[in-house]
Amino acid sequence: MNNALAIQDNFAQALSQHQAGKLLLAQQGYEQVLREQPQHFDALHLLGVVAQQLGDNSRSVRLISEALQIDPHFVEAHFNLGNALSALGQHASALASYESATALRPAYAEAWFNYGNTHFYLQQLTQAVPLYQRALSLQPDNAAIERNLATALLALGDYAAAIAHFDAALRLVPSTPECHYNRANALTQLRHYAAAAAGYDQALQLRPQYELAPGLAQHMRMRLCDWTGFEAATCNIASGMAQDQLVTPTFPALALFDDPALHRQAATRFSKTLPDKALAAIPIHIHSPDRKLRVGYFSAEFHEHAVANQMAGLYELHDRSRFEIFAFSLAPPKHDAMRERLQATFDGFFDLHNASDQSVVDLARRQGLDIAVDLNGYSGRGRPAIFALRCAPVQVSYLGYPGTTGSRFMDYLLADPVVIPDTHRDHYTEKLIRLPGSFMVNQAQRPIADHHFERRDFGLPERGFVFRCYNNSYKILPDTFACWMRLLQQVQGSVLWLLADGDQASAKLRAAAAAHGIDPERLVFSGHLPMAEHFARNRLADLFLDTFPFGAHSTGADALWSGLPVLTRRGESFASRVCASLLTELGLPELIVDSAEDYEATALRLARNPTELAGLRERLWSQRQSCTLYKPSIFVCQLEQAYLAISQRAARGEAPDHLEIEP
Repeated sequence: MNNALAIQDNFAQALSQHQAGKLLLAQQGYEQVLREQPQHFDALHLLGVVAQQLGDNSRSVRLISEALQIDPHFVEAHFNLGNALSALGQHASALASYESATALRPAYAEAWFNYGNTHFYLQQLTQAVPLYQRALSLQPDNAAIERNLATALLALGDYAAAIAHFDAALRLVPSTPECHYNRANALTQLRHYAAAAAGYDQALQLRPQYELAPGLAQHMRMRLCDWTGFEAATCNIASGMAQDQLVTPTFPALALFDDPALHRQAATRFSKTLPDKALAAIPIHIHSPDRKLRVGYFSAEFHEHAVANQMAGLYELHDRSRFEIFAFSLAPPKHDAMRERLQATFDGFFDLHNASDQSVVDLARRQGLDIAVDLNGYSGRGRPAIFALRCAPVQVSYLGYPGTTGSRFMDYLLADPVVIPDTHRDHYTEKLIRLPGSFMVNQAQRPIADHHFERRDFGLPERGFVFRCYNNSYKILPDTFACWMRLLQQVQGSVLWLLADGDQASAKLRAAAAAHGIDPERLVFSGHLPMAEHFARNRLADLFLDTFPFGAHSTGADALWSGLPVLTRRGESFASRVCASLLTELGLPELIVDSAEDYEATALRLARNPTELAGLRERLWSQRQSCTLYKPSIFVCQLEQAYLAISQRAARGEAPDHLEIEP
């Protein structure tokens, strides 16, 4: 009896030390109890809790597991075991522990919450959401649950619901920078750019060093064409990038700076946030005549979208006697005619928008891919972690992101000698595959509607020169816009025909025009049309004015196919040289300039010389039919030549190297 009382007294003292936060003393006390009574459940369990609190999760798992052998119905022990297993990265086992805890006590909110967190960590978002909702029903005023539920809904693309739960979390704890930041991310997807900018600004007020927020806030203002404080904000972002700070995503930086060295620095900094796996883990298949090369295309745009419009013909023209092609769709499906067309094209089409990065990688490896092609990169809904985790022995970046990934995991970048000349190679971490013509694939013989549009159909004047730019609003920088306004001043009766990229952006541009002394009505805005009608509409314009430093890409190719000349300023960065690549392939170098002064002078000269412009239009119309730019069959042959070369190189155990494809 005295021994039992002594054990009880020792346990009470250890528990008191534990509750007081004196973990080492508590540990000694629990160990003393276990020396006296090795099967003491509470001492085993709480010693495991102390081990976890001290960071020794392996010991914690062992001790709590031993305790559960004594009493498998103790709810908190299952919960604490789940926490220790999660800390060790043993998430599948942790899920089982949380499941046991919630089964034993259905009203255990903390267990439901951590159950959801573990699914979230595994990117099993559809499983995480109902678990968070169950936890929230038990603790309706818990800001952490609201925040995590909102974040899961954001990742699933349910933006309105995500915002509602972020709002609820902020009502409970207004000073949570993560809530403001992620709420802004959701607002961005819904095109509520002003509110998104305010959200990023609020996150920065609460945490001045909030990573990526300065660049995102600036990008939102650029989408609105709100240039208030533009120079100061841009200088601050450039300064942070130069100091290797993660101040902006890489994509917005392309529209701010014509500096491929700075782009590489930003991309390299961002790539360090991603996992990094060794190539040795991926089996490399030796290509032989009796085995087709297996190529996987990874994209969030396997539906009606610029990338899909450009790539559809490429997919269909692959030589199926030598290649098998697979689509890895990374975004929620949009069921339209383009998606139906693409689903019928591939040898395998995988809808993976709900799959974790690791699950996508596992699937790609099971398919035995030789080459994985990333069509998103650091843009849009790209998922670069899939490539950081190594989904194929050879990985290629193409089309969606015009720049370097700055990473060790991307082996090749598909380009051409115009977008990346020899002198620029050092700005790219990837080895270059340079095609002899333009790197940009385009569909052949895209129909142009027979509909005879009149200028009045779009609010354009019957007479007068029509300058055209259909680029997104964030590509329009103040210096470029000032140039356009000077052109309107000097070309009497001219108008500037722009993309209607939201009412706020249009209003800002009209106000900016008035500030330059230009009648705001000389800015005309039009929205999207089906592509065939868009091509026909383009013919109403006289000259397409490209933006700088992020120029037109697919938009430029579309304008040229329409027969509309494009004037572009060639810079140093990939993003600024795409139209130069297209025009070089078309044999129209007169439309490529290398300075702001030449850009303005050339636009003015063409507007004042209808004969010269008509000659350019005639040449464009003729040469677009004969050049390889709109002949994807030639492009695909060159691309397949590249695929075979880089896969054979890998099979020989050779490191990636630059590759020049001959005509």
